[in-house]
Amino acid sequence: MELVLQGSVTNSTYTTFTNGYFGFAATHSTASAARIGAEFDQLYFDVSASSPMGKRVINVHEITNEKIAPVAFAIEQNYPNPFNPATAFTFTVAEEGNVSLRIFDELGREVAILTNEYYQPGTYTIKWDASNFTSGMYFYRMTAGNGRFVQTKKLLLVE
Repeated sequence: MELVLQGSVTNSTYTTFTNGYFGFAATHSTASAARIGAEFDQLYFDVSASSPMGKRVINVHEITNEKIAPVAFAIEQNYPNPFNPATAFTFTVAEEGNVSLRIFDELGREVAILTNEYYQPGTYTIKWDASNFTSGMYFYRMTAGNGRFVQTKKLLLVE
């Protein structure tokens, strides 16, 4: 990969939020043109006495390689949907504990248990091969956090 230097960020604005997050916007410019939305390989944060952040150069790989613990449980829509014969479920676990992911038919009968195991915080994907099931509408339910998180969504198996 060839390294191409394209100039520096100018006209940057910085915002500090009360929840501890921060954001900034910048215009990337070169001798020939300027564009909004820059791609950075280093970020410089000012954490002097007048700034809440301090001075430090951070390489982007330090940020992207860092594992950040999820803050909430979630389950995404299965993909693909509609599907035949297999689909995948991606879910996020916010705290360690038991997670169950179950499939129900249109009448509410449980037809499959995809997982009912102990998980650490993180994001996971489980695949379901529904080759032995008839086409139709199904529902999947994720339960986690000692029952504090329960979410149900629809999926469609087609022939």
